[in-house]
Amino acid sequence: MIHFLLATILFLTSPFPSPREASPLSSLTTFSLSRFQMEMIPGGFYFPTFFENLAPATTFLIEESNGFALLDPPRVYFEGDSITQFSWSVNQFPTSSSLNPGTPGVIPPLGLVSQLQLARNSPLSSWSGMNFCLGTPPLSSSSLALHVSHVWPNMGGMIPGATFMLQPHATTEERDNLLSSIRRQFTHNTLVDLVGRPALSFLELTLGATYFRAERQFNDFNHFHQFFKEPGELTLFLVQAKKKISAFDCEFLTIINHISRENLTAELGRLPQETLSSHRNSIFSGLNFSSSWLRARLSFLREKNNLNPQTINLAKELMDNDGEGFFPFEKWGEFQAKTWRFDLTLPFSFNLGSSLKGQFYISLKQTNLTGKEASHQFNPLLFNNKPYQVIIWQGDKDWQNSNGYFRSGLQANYSWHRDISFYLKLFFQPSWLHFAPAENNLHFWQSGFDFGLAFFEKRRNRIFVAYGLIPWEIRENVNYFLENNRPLGQIYYWSDHNQDKNFQVGEEGPLYRLTRGASHLVSSQLKAPFNHRLLAIFQSSLSAAFTLQLQGSIKETKNNFWVHYKENYGHFSPLGDKSLFILDKPVTQFIFSNYSFGEKPFYAELLLHLWGQKEKNWFFSFSFMAHLGMGYTAFGNGPTANDIGIIDESQASPNTWINGYGRVDGDRAFVGKMFFGFYLRPRLFLSATLKYRDGNPFAFIDSYLLNQEVILTLQTIQAENKKGVKGGPREDYLSDVSLQLSYSWPLTELQLEFYASLHNLLDFGSELSEYVFSGGQRYALELQIPRSLRLGIKASW
Repeated sequence: MIHFLLATILFLTSPFPSPREASPLSSLTTFSLSRFQMEMIPGGFYFPTFFENLAPATTFLIEESNGFALLDPPRVYFEGDSITQFSWSVNQFPTSSSLNPGTPGVIPPLGLVSQLQLARNSPLSSWSGMNFCLGTPPLSSSSLALHVSHVWPNMGGMIPGATFMLQPHATTEERDNLLSSIRRQFTHNTLVDLVGRPALSFLELTLGATYFRAERQFNDFNHFHQFFKEPGELTLFLVQAKKKISAFDCEFLTIINHISRENLTAELGRLPQETLSSHRNSIFSGLNFSSSWLRARLSFLREKNNLNPQTINLAKELMDNDGEGFFPFEKWGEFQAKTWRFDLTLPFSFNLGSSLKGQFYISLKQTNLTGKEASHQFNPLLFNNKPYQVIIWQGDKDWQNSNGYFRSGLQANYSWHRDISFYLKLFFQPSWLHFAPAENNLHFWQSGFDFGLAFFEKRRNRIFVAYGLIPWEIRENVNYFLENNRPLGQIYYWSDHNQDKNFQVGEEGPLYRLTRGASHLVSSQLKAPFNHRLLAIFQSSLSAAFTLQLQGSIKETKNNFWVHYKENYGHFSPLGDKSLFILDKPVTQFIFSNYSFGEKPFYAELLLHLWGQKEKNWFFSFSFMAHLGMGYTAFGNGPTANDIGIIDESQASPNTWINGYGRVDGDRAFVGKMFFGFYLRPRLFLSATLKYRDGNPFAFIDSYLLNQEVILTLQTIQAENKKGVKGGPREDYLSDVSLQLSYSWPLTELQLEFYASLHNLLDFGSELSEYVFSGGQRYALELQIPRSLRLGIKASW
């Protein structure tokens, strides 16, 4: 035992093996992908692939293969936070969207990204989330680079002998008889990327553009073995100028994006008539000044989105629904956000026998939102093919409101001893939301801290622990919920007098409840959400090339937002083992308040990551994450409901609380990812990615018809409880093996590179084969994107 303790002490305190030097401590909480890796890894250029197949600690909540999800609003589950809290930046300029919180406001041209960086919230870093690092374009002496690629989709199906890996999935006979043969896939995809650097003596100028055009095929769940196609295109443009003026390094950056789609929300499994045509334009401009004693950033982001439904006055069948999009009547019209941001950092350092250094910072954000929101005249609701209710909308509305904060604080580290350092972040953050009229105005005074201890920072084995009280950012999804000038809906029971199942004005019966608009009020006791988080990391440099990291974290969320009824609108009635809430009168008002359950939302994660590389020669990464995220959420399955940051009227009904404390949608239980690459021979490079990801938590839905009201409850909790005891199923795992072969051909004044990337090589075709409201007659399914091939050529001169 004594020998073991001595060996352990010597191992932990041994210096780095020569010639390797210790990496910055911030690398403990930051994962990055270099330009070389992005070029060589299959799909490495696409940030959805980065989250789905490469980054160790993320879950991407949309299916992705070969850039398929590049047109979709990304939904990223990271560190157990709501998808609405995820942050984005370009060259450290904050670029998170205000129109769609949790997604990027702009994306830089793909060929200009020199590094993809993902950082945890910790005292080691001043930022968190995803950063597109532009850096110096990888053109060396070249002045122009062109990249063109094309996809050959749907190259086969499940490999022979793979069924043993799909249990407890459908048998071959069931696959033939009950499962749709149609799979979501590319039908066409072309990418063109151009980067140029004009030779200017007085200015470092970079220009870049990306054009991505795709036609995608989605399952049409109206009909068996049917599909619909969606065209879409993405255009990205960037201008970057750098110049040194006196003691300042100056940077000017402008990014312009255009994204158009004909069936927004199809990626969520919605029916084609429930989707929207989307045309989104955004422009970002930023100015950065930095020197040894000051860093200042000023930026402006303008986003505009025109949304129009594919079907006016669409009807919705609530039965045979997997719980996502029960009321798929998304906002539509013309929406605009203008966001100003200003960040100022003042670094400092002192030598008081020990080193003390850090920075004071302030950050200001102000967003003005405007909407010219349209509405349907009515939306009929059916249940089991019988008329049930109808939503009568009160006409189009124009509105405007604002959202902002002023954050100030201190970030510092103190080296108390060669082997012990302290890290600290302190911050104070007033936030505000303003409306007209002002009844729902909000003002929050938030403060927090993040304190860390680092041991053996300069040695081969390092330990870092941190505890923080970290406030949420109050984002614009709160504005949308509290805007009283949005269209108001009146939900009536539907008296289908002529029994034609087509609603006519005059067939509305008694009022059931109100929805949206002026029915939303604010609690006088409202508090801002915050997280308690404990983080522990052990990192060991195994050799000059390989590093092993073990990481664990626990997080509890308090005061997350919730919706309650303003008053007691009904009574409880026992039915079997349940106590159901039955309305006695129409619900006319909802209160925006805080989560009030005893069981708080929490997150736990254990991550193992082993990686190594020889720069521009070979690389290897293996990660395995076991995690769980739990909490009460809005009613239903999927990322737009089962997430602790979603604000929805369904939260007010006590019936939705039954079995409501389960795994959130981002919880995939076990996630394994590996990627590697090496030269087979000079100029010929082979790389591969491998992924295993458990399915998303799911719960079947029970229905009860009491009087006129259909009451819906979760049959079980979603997936497992805290102890791993099974409740509902998981909607099948996703696996992926992808390969890329690259060949470089240098000529006198021209550098050519050819590549072929084969995505989802084994194509297990795992289906989401769970019965929902069907009595075993059909499946709710969403098949994995099939095998596809991308061929590309890159030229630089």
